[in-house]
Amino acid sequence: MATVRVKMGEPLWRAVGEREVSVTCPDPATIADVLVRLAEQPGFQAAYEAHATGQGPEYVLFLNDEALPSTAAAITSCADGDTLRIILPIAGGLD
Repeated sequence: MATVRVKMGEPLWRAVGEREVSVTCPDPATIADVLVRLAEQPGFQAAYEAHATGQGPEYVLFLNDEALPSTAAAITSCADGDTLRIILPIAGGLD
């Protein structure tokens, strides 16, 4: 199993109620697997999809401080102990 720490910026963290959560996925895991697990968090799915479907700027994903295009989520592997940051390019507020 891989446990990935997920840090969320505005407004996503407010929808979830926490700035940081840990997500456990089968190993090997991809960013898409982590996002599926995050969808189990109350509020995450609606807040994330609102921006993923063009109702606002798209969230930017960072895996261990490396920016990823959202299209790479399905093919980017993550490992136990990795950190995924999900922010809007105009928001911030991760620390």
